[in-house]
Amino acid sequence: MQAIRGGVRSASPVDAAACVAIYRPYVENTVISWEIDVPSVDEMASRIASAQEAHEWLVLEQDDQVIAFAYGHPLNRLPSQQWSVETGIYVSRDHHRGGRGRTLYAEVLRRLAERGYRRAFAGITQPTTQATAYTDPSGFRMPACTGESCGNTAAGTTWPGCSSICRALPTRTNRQTQSADSAGTRLAR
Repeated sequence: MQAIRGGVRSASPVDAAACVAIYRPYVENTVISWEIDVPSVDEMASRIASAQEAHEWLVLEQDDQVIAFAYGHPLNRLPSQQWSVETGIYVSRDHHRGGRGRTLYAEVLRRLAERGYRRAFAGITQPTTQATAYTDPSGFRMPACTGESCGNTAAGTTWPGCSSICRALPTRTNRQTQSADSAGTRLAR
């Protein structure tokens, strides 16, 4: 058996074409991306660069090929939500169910927490089982809000119900408490 080479790393605009290739089937064949049109490589490069400025965009490589990406970007532009982020993850269709997407998602959440973000949100369509495969083990709780129909595609297809799920990200104080708790010692809170 040959060893698999690769791992999680920060994305750069050079990864845009690979990210578009992974993203395309989600946009064209599902409603889970919330996109109507597949973004161009230039648009994807811009999204990656923008996310890297203050948030995060990671890729997962296997045998020197990008097989997944995950990111965090502003939840919205309101000052009261400056420490909240919206997250997403997309895994190449032929690499589902290997568990590596969870590793990628955990790493993007860890890095967002390191940057000081306090809450992570993920928008998912309902009903779904694929999205909860990443979000449930990652500590997300449902629902932050739930809707019935969330919009329409250009072709007039209605998106199914949607949910916004949320999880708290560890702060420096509660990361220290978690470390002590896991070692069997409880810190005063």
